[in-house]
Amino acid sequence: MLTGETPRTLRVGFIVPVQAVRVKDSFVAIRLDSGVEGTVAKRYLTDFNAPPTTVVKVGQTFSGVIIDVKLDLPGDSFSVELSAC
Repeated sequence: MLTGETPRTLRVGFIVPVQAVRVKDSFVAIRLDSGVEGTVAKRYLTDFNAPPTTVVKVGQTFSGVIIDVKLDLPGDSFSVELSAC
């Protein structure tokens, strides 16, 4: 992988630091230190189903648990789905 990530460094269950790059009503777009992009859905952000805009600010760093790694070689796409810790 061009990001420098390997199956040993990026897999389901790992806790990783992420930075919020965009905050929408239903999700937070994030970026890992390696440049891999992903999302945290609203349902995985808090236990209280609060709007993401009240919980996270753009540029904020927080911990996330990887719940899915999406690799699409033909489409040249690589992303992760996370849950906030």
